[in-house]
Amino acid sequence: MYESGWGKKLNFVISLHEMGFTDVTPRYSRQLDQVMERRNIDEATFAQVLKRWTKECRKSLPQDYRQELLLRDQDEEKELVNFSKETLECRELKEQEKKGRQSGSLLWRQARGEHE
Repeated sequence: MYESGWGKKLNFVISLHEMGFTDVTPRYSRQLDQVMERRNIDEATFAQVLKRWTKECRKSLPQDYRQELLLRDQDEEKELVNFSKETLECRELKEQEKKGRQSGSLLWRQARGEHE
């Protein structure tokens, strides 16, 4: 919706929750190559920053639970690596995703470049 309907140029789509941080951009962007070009950070460095923040979030958790979460992280990482551009391209956009932003005044949407 953000890219197709609103015309936004994504840089990051980050999953934030009480147990950590994950870059889930591949799951949401149909223009992943352009996204990676726009990012102004080395991908390995960015991944390390997210891992460091996640580790900080989890430091007070019991060791066995941290280990369980680490296994979940590894599964998520595998899924994201295997999540191909074709997966999104094969999924047809819903009508709602094709529309520009519906909320806010016309002037506000135009100022943000979000008018239809």
